[in-house]
Amino acid sequence: MLYLNYIRYQLSNDYSFIKLYISVYTFYEKTYCRLYLLTLLLTACTKRDSQISYRIAVTPVTLDNLKNSTDTSFFSFTSIVKVPENISFFISGLPQGVTIDSSQVTGGTPPFNTIVILKNDGTAQAGTYDLKVNCIGAVTHSFDSYDLPLVVLPAPTGSNCLARISGTWLRCQIDTGTYTYIDQIAAATGVSNQVIFGNGNNLGFPLSANLYCSNDSLSFVHIIRVDASGWHYFSGSGMFSGNLIKYQFQDSMVTNVQHYTITMRR
Repeated sequence: MLYLNYIRYQLSNDYSFIKLYISVYTFYEKTYCRLYLLTLLLTACTKRDSQISYRIAVTPVTLDNLKNSTDTSFFSFTSIVKVPENISFFISGLPQGVTIDSSQVTGGTPPFNTIVILKNDGTAQAGTYDLKVNCIGAVTHSFDSYDLPLVVLPAPTGSNCLARISGTWLRCQIDTGTYTYIDQIAAATGVSNQVIFGNGNNLGFPLSANLYCSNDSLSFVHIIRVDASGWHYFSGSGMFSGNLIKYQFQDSMVTNVQHYTITMRR
């Protein structure tokens, strides 16, 4: 009752009490609006990630510093929603001298696999580059980017060393096993300091390797093959002399990665 009498007194004397009430109400109203707008902004900033409907796995790329050197990256898209959407992608961050084979697939509806072939025209500078695979969803318009590491190796130097490695290698072994297979190494046609292992790693098909005569080393040209067990991403590097080749070889598959040590003697 005393409180009501006080309010009647204030109203009967002046409007300051009403002004105070309006001021306090306005303050809280503005504060509420600001908090509501902030909530909307935060929701908008995080909405993109919640819309991503897929996952992507890519294999890294290594290019030799030779004209027309190529390497292939394997892309695997998987869906994480019940109703997948079409995904298109493009690659950014390519250094000067490196181009992409535009004939490859650049989109699809997960799950799907595709490859991207990168090519060095011979002018790319040696170094490590961080390329980006930029993906866009056709329905949600969600945008996300993934790392695609690219290494451009230093240019080979020194005199031609093909003669020291070419020919028949009669005693080839995998890891510490017995000498189980024979390999024939020949110069690659039209490519300087590159050879072909006719039965590389006893796989039954040829593998290409670049020679670096200055330090008697070699690196295999990365390739991807698909068989009954799925896709395989082959890579490797090592050293050589006139009567010995020894290199580490890697077979990367969807489910696991296998490592081998190959020793070859005349």
